Amino acid sequence: MSKEPERGLWGYVNGNLEKIREPKKIEVAAPFVHMDELNPALECMHCGEFFTSKARMLQHYRTNGLEIVAGERPKPIRPPKANFGKIRETVEEQLNAIKYGDAPITEMEKEQCLREERELKAYKMRNWIRH
Repeated sequence: MSKEPERGLWGYVNGNLEKIREPKKIEVAAPFVHMDELNPALECMHCGEFFTSKARMLQHYRTNGLEIVAGERPKPIRPPKANFGKIRETVEEQLNAIKYGDAPITEMEKEQCLREERELKAYKMRNWIRH
């Protein structure tokens, strides 16, 4: 029969496998007893009845079709990934709406758009001529 390996923290020291530390021993002063008693009594959120026994409370929940939901964490909300093609289409549609007068904008905003469009054309011409 093979001997069961010793428990503990092992590691290599100067190329040799050696025991570094003994396992921690848990010492319990007294045995732990699970009790059915609820102290103080819990009130049922469904009907308002008070319970001093966990088993009776769970039985009451089951007979009334209730569930206990505990320890659940909501999933983190992740923002949706950007659809750059859709964004580009939307921007182009809005620019065309402004260009052809379909968008409700003020006269000052129209002038600013025209000025920016002229500046963009001039910028493209300058950079095209240089190359």
